[in-house]
Amino acid sequence: MDALAAEAGITKPILYRHFGDRAGLASAIADRFASELERELLTSVARVTDDTRELLVVVIDAFVAYIERDAALYRFLVQRSNVDVVDVSDFLARLSNYIAAGIGESLRNAGRDSGGAEVIARGVVSFVYAAGDWWVDHQTMPRSRLVAYMADFLTEGFNGQWGSPE
Repeated sequence: MDALAAEAGITKPILYRHFGDRAGLASAIADRFASELERELLTSVARVTDDTRELLVVVIDAFVAYIERDAALYRFLVQRSNVDVVDVSDFLARLSNYIAAGIGESLRNAGRDSGGAEVIARGVVSFVYAAGDWWVDHQTMPRSRLVAYMADFLTEGFNGQWGSPE
C-alpha cells in the first residue's frame, strides 16, 4: 500500500479511505480488469460473421491476448492466495451467459435442441479459461497455435479430426 500510495502521489490514509484495505483495492482492480476484458470480448464478437470457427478464434485470441498483455496483473488477480479477495466466478458466469445465448440461438436456427446451451457454454468458458491460465505460465507454443488448437478442438470435438497436420 505504501508503494501504491507513493506511485499515485497520495498519502496512504487517502488510499485506505477510498479502498478500505488491500482486499478492497484488489477487488477494484479485478472489477476494472474484468470490465475491460468483457468489453474487448464483446467487441471481438461483434466483428465476426456466422462462421463458428472464426468466432471461436477471435474470442479465444482476444481472451488470451488480453491476459498475456499484463500477465503479472492477471497472475495477481487469479493466484490462489487471492481466492478470498478476488472471485472470478461472477465474471466467468457472465461470459457463459453471453455464450449460452449465442449457442442457444445457433442451435435453434439449426432446428436442434437448445436445452444444453448453458451447460455447453460453461464448459467452453471453463476450457478456454483453464487453457489460457495454464498457457500464460508455460507458453510452450505461440499464442496463435494455442488459439488454433482450442478452436479446432471446440469445432471438431473428439472425433479425431481436429488439429492441423504438421
